[in-house]
Amino acid sequence: MQLDDRAAPWSLEHCRVDPRCLRRGVGRALLARVRAAAAAAGETAVAIDADPLADPFYLALGARRVGEIAAPIAGQPGRVWPHLRLTVAARR
Repeated sequence: MQLDDRAAPWSLEHCRVDPRCLRRGVGRALLARVRAAAAAAGETAVAIDADPLADPFYLALGARRVGEIAAPIAGQPGRVWPHLRLTVAARR
């Protein structure tokens, strides 16, 4: 997992949970750390370009869909990834 803090809003990149660890709270714990780090830095949101299979997870934890990112692959030239925004409570 990597938080890119070079621009606002920060973006979450390379966040993956091993499939053997799904539904054990690992993803929820990772996202809690993302929120805490962003809030501690005064950020108010984190951008996420989600794998389509992870989209329901992020939406369930409060992210909202704000667009789509082209992600074509062989055989699926129109494939897209959801572009999400996760609001965080910035520390004052």
